[in-house]
Amino acid sequence: MISKPRGTRDFLPDEKEERVRTYGALRETAKLFGYREVETPTFELAELFIARSGPEVVDQMYTFEDRGGRLLALRPELTASVARMYSAEMRSIPKPLKLFYFGNCYRYERPQKGRYREFAQFGAEVIGNDSPAANADLIGMAFRNIAAVGLDEYVFRIGDLRVLRAILGDDATPEVMRLIDKKDPGLKAVLPDRADAILDSRIDEVRSIVGDDVMAEYDELTGILDAMDVNYEFDVGIARGLDYYNGIVFEADAPALGAEKQVCGGGSYDLGGVVGIEGLKATGFAMGIDRLILAREKDDAVGPIANVYIAALDDAAIPVALSVGQRLRTAGIPTDIGLGSARPNKAIKAALDRGCSSVILIGEDELAANTVTVKDLATKEQTTVPVDSIVDNLS
Repeated sequence: MISKPRGTRDFLPDEKEERVRTYGALRETAKLFGYREVETPTFELAELFIARSGPEVVDQMYTFEDRGGRLLALRPELTASVARMYSAEMRSIPKPLKLFYFGNCYRYERPQKGRYREFAQFGAEVIGNDSPAANADLIGMAFRNIAAVGLDEYVFRIGDLRVLRAILGDDATPEVMRLIDKKDPGLKAVLPDRADAILDSRIDEVRSIVGDDVMAEYDELTGILDAMDVNYEFDVGIARGLDYYNGIVFEADAPALGAEKQVCGGGSYDLGGVVGIEGLKATGFAMGIDRLILAREKDDAVGPIANVYIAALDDAAIPVALSVGQRLRTAGIPTDIGLGSARPNKAIKAALDRGCSSVILIGEDELAANTVTVKDLATKEQTTVPVDSIVDNLS
Protein backbone atom coordinates (compact mmCIF):
# COMPACT_ATOMS: atom_id res chain seq x y z
CA MET A 1 0.00 0.00 0.00
CA ILE A 2 1.31 3.46 -0.92
CA SER A 3 1.00 5.94 1.94
CA LYS A 4 0.50 9.68 1.70
CA PRO A 5 3.61 11.90 1.94
CA ARG A 6 4.70 12.91 5.44
CA GLY A 7 3.13 16.17 6.58
CA THR A 8 0.06 15.86 4.33
CA ARG A 9 -3.47 14.73 5.11
CA ASP A 10 -6.56 13.19 3.57
CA PHE A 11 -9.90 14.77 4.47
CA LEU A 12 -12.82 12.38 4.81
CA PRO A 13 -16.37 13.62 4.07
CA ASP A 14 -17.16 14.94 7.57
CA GLU A 15 -13.78 16.71 7.80
CA LYS A 16 -14.16 18.17 4.34
CA GLU A 17 -17.64 19.41 5.19
CA GLU A 18 -16.21 21.25 8.19
CA ARG A 19 -13.52 22.85 6.05
CA VAL A 20 -16.06 23.93 3.45
CA ARG A 21 -18.15 25.58 6.17
CA THR A 22 -15.03 27.38 7.44
CA TYR A 23 -14.13 28.63 3.97
CA GLY A 24 -17.69 29.82 3.48
CA ALA A 25 -17.74 31.79 6.73
CA LEU A 26 -14.41 33.46 5.94
CA ARG A 27 -15.44 34.28 2.38
CA GLU A 28 -18.78 35.80 3.34
CA THR A 29 -17.21 37.95 6.05
CA ALA A 30 -14.55 39.26 3.65
CA LYS A 31 -17.27 40.21 1.18
CA LEU A 32 -19.18 42.03 3.92
CA PHE A 33 -16.13 44.28 4.28
CA GLY A 34 -15.90 44.96 0.54
CA TYR A 35 -12.92 42.68 -0.19
CA ARG A 36 -12.74 40.83 -3.52
CA GLU A 37 -11.34 37.36 -4.08
CA VAL A 38 -8.23 36.62 -6.15
CA GLU A 39 -6.17 33.51 -6.87
CA THR A 40 -2.50 33.01 -7.72
CA PRO A 41 -0.49 30.02 -9.03
CA THR A 42 0.49 27.16 -6.74
CA PHE A 43 4.11 27.54 -7.86
CA GLU A 44 6.15 30.66 -8.60
CA LEU A 45 9.69 31.56 -9.54
CA ALA A 46 11.71 30.79 -6.42
CA GLU A 47 13.39 34.20 -6.54
CA LEU A 48 10.08 35.84 -5.54
CA PHE A 49 10.20 34.22 -2.10
CA ILE A 50 13.98 34.51 -1.77
CA ALA A 51 13.73 38.27 -2.39
CA ARG A 52 10.96 38.52 0.22
CA SER A 53 12.39 36.34 2.97
CA GLY A 54 16.09 35.91 2.24
CA PRO A 55 18.19 32.95 0.99
CA GLU A 56 17.59 30.96 4.20
CA VAL A 57 13.99 30.37 3.11
CA VAL A 58 15.26 27.99 0.40
CA ASP A 59 15.78 25.25 3.00
CA GLN A 60 12.08 25.46 3.91
CA MET A 61 10.74 25.46 0.35
CA TYR A 62 9.87 22.72 -2.07
CA THR A 63 11.87 23.76 -5.14
CA PHE A 64 12.40 22.18 -8.53
CA GLU A 65 13.96 23.09 -11.85
CA ASP A 66 11.71 23.03 -14.91
CA ARG A 67 12.77 21.96 -18.41
CA GLY A 68 13.77 25.52 -19.20
CA GLY A 69 16.23 25.58 -16.32
CA ARG A 70 14.14 27.95 -14.18
CA LEU A 71 14.12 27.41 -10.40
CA LEU A 72 10.50 27.18 -9.29
CA ALA A 73 9.00 26.78 -5.81
CA LEU A 74 5.71 25.59 -4.42
CA ARG A 75 4.49 28.72 -2.66
CA PRO A 76 5.37 28.78 1.09
CA GLU A 77 2.95 31.68 1.63
CA LEU A 78 0.65 33.92 -0.39
CA THR A 79 1.46 37.57 0.31
CA ALA A 80 4.43 37.69 -2.07
CA SER A 81 2.34 36.07 -4.81
CA VAL A 82 -0.41 38.66 -4.39
CA ALA A 83 2.15 41.48 -4.47
CA ARG A 84 3.67 40.00 -7.65
CA MET A 85 0.19 39.77 -9.20
CA TYR A 86 -0.51 43.38 -8.29
CA SER A 87 2.79 44.52 -9.82
CA ALA A 88 2.16 42.64 -13.07
CA GLU A 89 -1.56 43.14 -13.61
CA MET A 90 -3.27 45.53 -11.19
CA ARG A 91 -1.27 48.75 -11.03
CA SER A 92 -3.82 50.74 -13.03
CA ILE A 93 -6.79 49.71 -10.89
CA PRO A 94 -7.94 52.51 -8.54
CA LYS A 95 -6.62 52.16 -5.00
CA PRO A 96 -6.92 51.17 -2.30
CA LEU A 97 -7.40 47.58 -3.43
CA LYS A 98 -9.06 45.26 -0.92
CA LEU A 99 -8.25 41.64 -1.81
CA PHE A 100 -8.68 38.25 -0.14
CA TYR A 101 -7.64 34.74 -1.12
CA PHE A 102 -7.42 31.08 -0.16
CA GLY A 103 -4.71 28.62 -1.09
CA ASN A 104 -2.62 25.64 -0.09
CA CYS A 105 0.97 26.43 0.88
CA TYR A 106 4.01 24.18 1.27
CA ARG A 107 6.93 24.25 3.69
CA TYR A 108 9.50 21.58 4.42
CA GLU A 109 9.23 21.58 8.22
CA ARG A 110 8.96 18.99 10.96
CA PRO A 111 5.25 18.09 11.11
CA GLN A 112 3.52 18.54 14.45
CA LYS A 113 0.06 19.28 15.80
CA GLY A 114 -1.38 22.21 13.87
CA ARG A 115 1.65 22.40 11.55
CA TYR A 116 1.91 20.45 8.31
CA ARG A 117 4.03 20.49 5.18
CA GLU A 118 0.95 21.17 3.12
CA PHE A 119 -1.43 23.60 4.78
CA ALA A 120 -4.28 25.92 3.83
CA GLN A 121 -4.32 29.66 4.40
CA PHE A 122 -6.86 32.44 4.19
CA GLY A 123 -5.49 35.93 3.81
CA ALA A 124 -6.34 39.49 2.92
CA GLU A 125 -4.47 42.61 1.82
CA VAL A 126 -5.38 46.27 1.50
CA ILE A 127 -2.93 47.69 -1.05
CA GLY A 128 -2.20 51.36 -1.60
CA ASN A 129 -3.17 52.64 1.83
CA ASP A 130 -1.74 51.87 5.27
CA SER A 131 -3.46 54.69 7.16
CA PRO A 132 -4.96 54.03 10.61
CA ALA A 133 -8.42 53.92 8.98
CA ALA A 134 -7.34 51.33 6.41
CA ASN A 135 -5.61 49.25 9.07
CA ALA A 136 -8.64 49.43 11.35
CA ASP A 137 -10.89 48.21 8.54
CA LEU A 138 -8.60 45.24 7.85
CA ILE A 139 -8.13 44.39 11.53
CA GLY A 140 -11.90 44.66 12.05
CA MET A 141 -12.39 42.15 9.27
CA ALA A 142 -9.83 39.75 10.79
CA PHE A 143 -11.51 40.07 14.19
CA ARG A 144 -14.95 39.41 12.66
CA ASN A 145 -13.62 36.43 10.71
CA ILE A 146 -12.29 34.67 13.80
CA ALA A 147 -15.70 34.94 15.41
CA ALA A 148 -17.46 33.92 12.18
CA VAL A 149 -15.76 30.52 12.09
CA GLY A 150 -16.99 29.76 15.61
CA LEU A 151 -13.83 30.37 17.65
CA ASP A 152 -14.88 31.78 21.03
CA GLU A 153 -11.68 31.70 23.10
CA TYR A 154 -8.96 33.85 21.56
CA VAL A 155 -6.80 36.89 22.29
CA PHE A 156 -6.24 39.62 19.72
CA ARG A 157 -2.95 41.52 20.22
CA ILE A 158 -1.82 44.70 18.47
CA GLY A 159 1.57 46.37 18.46
CA ASP A 160 3.58 48.88 16.44
CA LEU A 161 7.11 48.22 15.19
CA ARG A 162 7.82 51.97 15.16
CA VAL A 163 7.21 51.99 18.91
CA LEU A 164 9.33 48.89 19.46
CA ARG A 165 12.20 50.26 17.40
CA ALA A 166 12.02 53.55 19.30
CA ILE A 167 12.39 51.63 22.57
CA LEU A 168 15.31 49.56 21.26
CA GLY A 169 17.28 52.17 19.33
CA ASP A 170 20.67 50.69 18.44
CA ASP A 171 19.79 47.51 20.33
CA ALA A 172 17.39 46.34 17.59
CA THR A 173 19.68 43.47 16.61
CA PRO A 174 18.46 40.13 15.19
CA GLU A 175 19.30 38.40 18.48
CA VAL A 176 17.31 40.90 20.54
CA MET A 177 14.38 40.69 18.13
CA ARG A 178 14.47 36.89 18.42
CA LEU A 179 14.31 37.10 22.23
CA ILE A 180 11.39 39.51 22.00
CA ASP A 181 9.55 37.37 19.47
CA LYS A 182 9.85 34.34 21.77
CA LYS A 183 8.98 36.35 24.90
CA ASP A 184 12.26 35.02 26.30
CA PRO A 185 13.04 36.15 29.90
CA GLY A 186 16.68 36.18 28.79
CA LEU A 187 15.90 39.62 27.36
CA LYS A 188 16.29 41.03 30.88
CA ALA A 189 20.01 40.28 30.80
CA VAL A 190 20.40 42.17 27.50
CA LEU A 191 18.04 45.09 28.19
CA PRO A 192 17.75 45.32 31.99
CA ASP A 193 16.17 48.80 31.90
CA ARG A 194 13.54 48.09 29.20
CA ALA A 195 12.85 44.35 29.17
CA ASP A 196 9.90 44.42 31.58
CA ALA A 197 8.14 47.15 29.61
CA ILE A 198 8.51 45.06 26.43
CA LEU A 199 7.76 41.60 27.83
CA ASP A 200 4.79 42.76 29.91
CA SER A 201 3.61 45.36 27.36
CA ARG A 202 3.05 48.05 29.98
CA ILE A 203 1.58 50.73 27.76
CA ASP A 204 2.02 53.59 30.22
CA GLU A 205 5.65 52.68 30.79
CA VAL A 206 6.20 52.30 27.03
CA ARG A 207 4.61 55.71 26.45
CA SER A 208 6.89 57.29 29.03
CA ILE A 209 9.92 55.86 27.19
CA VAL A 210 9.02 56.79 23.59
CA GLY A 211 6.66 59.77 24.00
CA ASP A 212 3.20 60.53 22.64
CA ASP A 213 4.43 61.42 19.15
CA VAL A 214 5.75 57.89 18.53
CA MET A 215 2.50 56.43 19.89
CA ALA A 216 0.29 58.71 17.78
CA GLU A 217 -0.60 56.30 14.96
CA TYR A 218 -1.18 53.43 17.37
CA ASP A 219 -3.47 55.68 19.42
CA GLU A 220 -5.38 56.76 16.31
CA LEU A 221 -5.81 53.17 15.15
CA THR A 222 -7.00 51.87 18.51
CA GLY A 223 -9.38 54.78 18.88
CA ILE A 224 -11.09 53.62 15.68
CA LEU A 225 -11.04 49.99 16.82
CA ASP A 226 -12.69 51.01 20.10
CA ALA A 227 -15.48 52.64 18.10
CA MET A 228 -15.80 49.40 16.08
CA ASP A 229 -16.11 47.30 19.29
CA VAL A 230 -12.98 45.32 18.48
CA ASN A 231 -11.46 43.75 21.59
CA TYR A 232 -7.65 43.75 21.70
CA GLU A 233 -4.62 43.93 23.94
CA PHE A 234 -1.55 46.15 23.54
CA ASP A 235 1.56 44.07 22.80
CA VAL A 236 4.68 46.01 21.97
CA GLY A 237 6.57 42.71 21.88
CA ILE A 238 5.16 41.52 18.54
CA ALA A 239 8.42 41.38 16.60
CA ARG A 240 7.75 40.33 13.03
CA GLY A 241 10.96 38.79 11.80
CA LEU A 242 11.00 40.22 8.27
CA ASP A 243 12.46 43.59 7.43
CA TYR A 244 9.60 44.74 5.21
CA TYR A 245 7.15 45.07 8.13
CA ASN A 246 7.29 48.70 9.15
CA GLY A 247 4.30 49.77 11.25
CA ILE A 248 1.24 48.24 12.85
CA VAL A 249 1.50 44.49 13.57
CA PHE A 250 -1.09 42.16 15.05
CA GLU A 251 -1.64 38.55 16.02
CA ALA A 252 -4.47 36.38 17.35
CA ASP A 253 -3.86 33.45 19.67
CA ALA A 254 -6.10 30.54 20.62
CA PRO A 255 -4.93 29.37 24.08
CA ALA A 256 -6.53 25.95 23.52
CA LEU A 257 -3.76 25.13 21.03
CA GLY A 258 -0.94 25.33 23.56
CA ALA A 259 2.50 26.23 22.21
CA GLU A 260 1.38 26.46 18.57
CA LYS A 261 -1.44 28.86 19.46
CA GLN A 262 -1.22 31.57 16.80
CA VAL A 263 -4.15 31.49 14.36
CA CYS A 264 -3.64 34.88 12.68
CA GLY A 265 -0.73 37.18 12.01
CA GLY A 266 -0.28 40.33 9.99
CA GLY A 267 0.85 43.91 9.74
CA SER A 268 1.81 46.86 7.56
CA TYR A 269 4.62 46.35 5.10
CA ASP A 270 6.37 47.70 2.01
CA LEU A 271 7.03 45.10 -0.68
CA GLY A 272 8.15 47.59 -3.32
CA GLY A 273 11.68 46.28 -3.32
CA VAL A 274 10.43 42.76 -4.03
CA VAL A 275 8.04 43.50 -6.86
CA GLY A 276 9.67 46.57 -8.38
CA ILE A 277 7.36 49.34 -7.13
CA GLU A 278 9.08 51.47 -4.51
CA GLY A 279 6.81 52.73 -1.75
CA LEU A 280 4.10 50.12 -2.28
CA LYS A 281 2.27 50.44 1.03
CA ALA A 282 -0.03 47.70 2.21
CA THR A 283 -1.37 45.89 5.25
CA GLY A 284 -2.27 42.22 5.25
CA PHE A 285 -2.77 39.14 7.36
CA ALA A 286 -2.94 35.37 7.05
CA MET A 287 -4.96 32.80 8.98
CA GLY A 288 -4.17 29.10 9.15
CA ILE A 289 -7.31 27.13 8.28
CA ASP A 290 -6.06 24.03 10.10
CA ARG A 291 -5.43 25.86 13.36
CA LEU A 292 -8.74 27.69 13.21
CA ILE A 293 -10.57 24.37 12.94
CA LEU A 294 -8.39 22.72 15.55
CA ALA A 295 -8.90 25.57 18.02
CA ARG A 296 -12.65 25.80 17.98
CA GLU A 297 -14.83 23.39 19.87
CA LYS A 298 -15.61 20.50 17.55
CA ASP A 299 -19.22 20.19 16.48
CA ASP A 300 -20.05 16.51 16.59
CA ALA A 301 -23.29 16.98 14.68
CA VAL A 302 -22.76 16.01 11.06
CA GLY A 303 -24.69 18.12 8.59
CA PRO A 304 -27.34 16.36 6.50
CA ILE A 305 -26.09 14.82 3.27
CA ALA A 306 -29.48 15.38 1.62
CA ASN A 307 -33.03 16.40 2.52
CA VAL A 308 -34.69 13.44 0.80
CA TYR A 309 -33.71 9.80 0.37
CA ILE A 310 -35.37 7.75 -2.39
CA ALA A 311 -35.51 3.98 -2.14
CA ALA A 312 -36.63 1.47 -4.76
CA LEU A 313 -38.27 -1.52 -3.08
CA ASP A 314 -37.59 -3.77 -6.08
CA ASP A 315 -35.36 -3.63 -9.15
CA ALA A 316 -38.19 -2.56 -11.46
CA ALA A 317 -38.58 0.67 -9.47
CA ILE A 318 -34.95 1.81 -9.80
CA PRO A 319 -35.45 3.77 -13.08
CA VAL A 320 -38.46 5.56 -11.58
CA ALA A 321 -36.47 6.36 -8.41
CA LEU A 322 -33.76 7.96 -10.53
CA SER A 323 -36.37 9.89 -12.54
CA VAL A 324 -38.08 11.21 -9.40
CA GLY A 325 -34.69 12.13 -7.96
CA GLN A 326 -33.89 14.14 -11.07
CA ARG A 327 -37.15 16.09 -10.68
CA LEU A 328 -36.33 16.96 -7.08
CA ARG A 329 -32.74 17.95 -7.82
CA THR A 330 -33.87 20.16 -10.72
CA ALA A 331 -36.18 21.88 -8.24
CA GLY A 332 -33.21 22.48 -5.92
CA ILE A 333 -34.08 19.82 -3.33
CA PRO A 334 -30.93 17.90 -2.21
CA THR A 335 -31.72 14.24 -2.89
CA ASP A 336 -29.86 10.98 -2.35
CA ILE A 337 -30.94 7.75 -4.05
CA GLY A 338 -30.35 4.15 -3.13
CA LEU A 339 -28.73 2.60 -6.18
CA GLY A 340 -30.20 -0.84 -5.62
CA SER A 341 -33.41 -2.29 -4.26
CA ALA A 342 -33.93 -2.36 -0.49
CA ARG A 343 -36.51 -3.30 2.10
CA PRO A 344 -38.43 -0.41 3.75
CA ASN A 345 -36.71 -0.71 7.15
CA LYS A 346 -33.28 -0.68 5.57
CA ALA A 347 -34.24 2.31 3.41
CA ILE A 348 -35.48 4.25 6.45
CA LYS A 349 -32.24 3.51 8.32
CA ALA A 350 -30.20 4.71 5.32
CA ALA A 351 -32.23 7.94 5.24
CA LEU A 352 -31.72 8.52 8.98
CA ASP A 353 -27.98 7.83 8.66
CA ARG A 354 -27.79 10.58 6.05
CA GLY A 355 -29.70 13.09 8.17
CA CYS A 356 -32.60 13.24 5.71
CA SER A 357 -35.96 14.65 6.74
CA SER A 358 -38.01 12.44 4.38
CA VAL A 359 -37.77 9.09 2.65
CA ILE A 360 -39.58 8.22 -0.58
CA LEU A 361 -40.46 4.57 -1.11
CA ILE A 362 -41.29 3.19 -4.55
CA GLY A 363 -42.46 -0.38 -4.87
CA GLU A 364 -44.78 -2.51 -7.00
CA ASP A 365 -47.97 -0.77 -5.81
CA GLU A 366 -46.52 2.70 -6.40
CA LEU A 367 -45.38 1.75 -9.90
CA ALA A 368 -48.86 0.53 -10.80
CA ALA A 369 -50.51 3.73 -9.56
CA ASN A 370 -47.81 6.16 -10.75
CA THR A 371 -47.36 7.37 -7.15
CA VAL A 372 -44.72 7.37 -4.44
CA THR A 373 -44.95 6.91 -0.69
CA VAL A 374 -43.47 9.81 1.32
CA LYS A 375 -42.58 9.22 4.97
CA ASP A 376 -41.76 12.17 7.21
CA LEU A 377 -38.98 10.89 9.46
CA ALA A 378 -39.72 13.39 12.24
CA THR A 379 -43.51 12.91 12.55
CA LYS A 380 -43.57 9.31 11.19
CA GLU A 381 -46.51 10.36 8.99
CA GLN A 382 -46.77 8.54 5.66
CA THR A 383 -48.64 9.81 2.61
CA THR A 384 -49.22 8.67 -0.96
CA VAL A 385 -48.31 11.33 -3.53
CA PRO A 386 -48.72 11.30 -7.35
CA VAL A 387 -45.34 11.40 -9.09
CA ASP A 388 -46.31 14.62 -10.88
CA SER A 389 -47.00 16.33 -7.53
CA ILE A 390 -43.84 15.25 -5.70
CA VAL A 391 -41.98 18.55 -6.10
CA ASP A 392 -44.90 20.59 -4.72
CA ASN A 393 -45.30 18.15 -1.85
CA LEU A 394 -41.70 18.50 -0.70
CA SER A 395 -41.12 22.20 -1.45
